[in-house]
Amino acid sequence: MDLEIRSPHRLEGLVHALAPGAFALHEEPHFACLELSSWPTSVESALMEFVGLIQALPEEARAAWDGCTQRRFDIGIHAGLAPHSSGFPVPELVVRQLASVGAELAFTVYAPETTAR
Repeated sequence: MDLEIRSPHRLEGLVHALAPGAFALHEEPHFACLELSSWPTSVESALMEFVGLIQALPEEARAAWDGCTQRRFDIGIHAGLAPHSSGFPVPELVVRQLASVGAELAFTVYAPETTAR
């Protein structure tokens, strides 16, 4: 899972304030894609860990967070040929916590890899 943030303002201060709990996989002046430094055991725990980092931000960094035009948690799912379907529930409490920090939730589904014959 990644946290994607976009802002009309420079983001290096916010990215720095989220460390060491998270680090930038990709960083530009007005966009950053971050990942947790830990290895959470579930989507729920990863989301809650990120929310905790955001809630603990110092005032200036929290203002930068609030000024972002995009605050998106993107859960990547690698699809396979089986099983036919899988469910990925996000509990109501987690949804409320995401809303409390002004974040949205997205799912990116990647097609199964093909093998050359």
